[in-house]
Amino acid sequence: MRCGRFGQNPQRNRLFNIFDSQPIHSFRCQCVTPLYIEFADWVNPQELTPEAIAALDEAEPESTFQLFPNAVKILAFNPTQPVLSIPEVGQQIDRISTPGTVLYDRLSQEKFGPIAALFEQHGRVTTLMDNQRVSVTGLFSLGSTLFDNGYLVMSDWTYTQWFGVESLENVSVGVLTLEAGADRATVRQTLVATLPNSITILTQSELAAAEQAFRASLPNGKILNFGAMMGFIVGIVIVYQVLYTDISDHLPEYATLKAMGYSDRRLLWVVLQEAIVLAVMGFIPGYLASYGVYHLLTLLTRIPLVMKTQVAITVFLLTLVMCGLSGAIAMNKLRSADPADVF
Repeated sequence: MRCGRFGQNPQRNRLFNIFDSQPIHSFRCQCVTPLYIEFADWVNPQELTPEAIAALDEAEPESTFQLFPNAVKILAFNPTQPVLSIPEVGQQIDRISTPGTVLYDRLSQEKFGPIAALFEQHGRVTTLMDNQRVSVTGLFSLGSTLFDNGYLVMSDWTYTQWFGVESLENVSVGVLTLEAGADRATVRQTLVATLPNSITILTQSELAAAEQAFRASLPNGKILNFGAMMGFIVGIVIVYQVLYTDISDHLPEYATLKAMGYSDRRLLWVVLQEAIVLAVMGFIPGYLASYGVYHLLTLLTRIPLVMKTQVAITVFLLTLVMCGLSGAIAMNKLRSADPADVF
């Protein structure tokens, strides 16, 4: 079981000096492994020619190679202490032991080039990353996101070739492997009491929640949330128009019920029942259609999209609330209606 996060730019020496002075077994941890996360410019190998690569080899170190590269996300760690729970990475861990070699995410965006197809044909793909030659020696599946277009896995030794030995001082995530039978809550309390305040201790689920909250705080996430809010408001207006038109068409019937002694509350329940029927009948085809849309978007964007049960339930409840509000607003038409005026 793994836990722990050490911020964006913590001091690696401070962390590991603590564990050096006090054995990690006293924390009920088997080992602590650093994970380095960084970005680098990736060049589509189809844009490279032998002449271009030869020119790069003969160029001065200060020169740059401009081919409009794209940023790829790097995940680096010690190959003898794997930290990623991805079976394909664990099975090919020996392929990144050689300096200058990486594993490539086959679900990365197409702008990085047909790396997976080229690798299947030749067993190795060579291109440029930050103006240095890099070789793809294996593939794995992770999937890109709205913020990260692709991923690479490399060893910490290869990582230093691009970012320097001093880059090992900046640990992005520290992964703690607990001993068998260790209580996660107790270990966490011990770590929080021992480690500096600059180091945050999180479980895997808390780390995922923190990352999601961080992504949602970015402009892209805010735009998506704003779009959902606008959809909710537009839905209220549309359902209101449907219910208002229906009430207007059947106003004599409602007026008759009102003249018979039905209260506004009873009539409101009738309208709300109709709103609930609209919500259910609209949600079912929308829910089924979303699977096709998710599959299409996955093919087009290579972003793995999955319909989660929690999300579906949340959307259904919001749909009920949306239709209920529309019914309550449309009910004003009946409140102001006088049976005598209708007849």
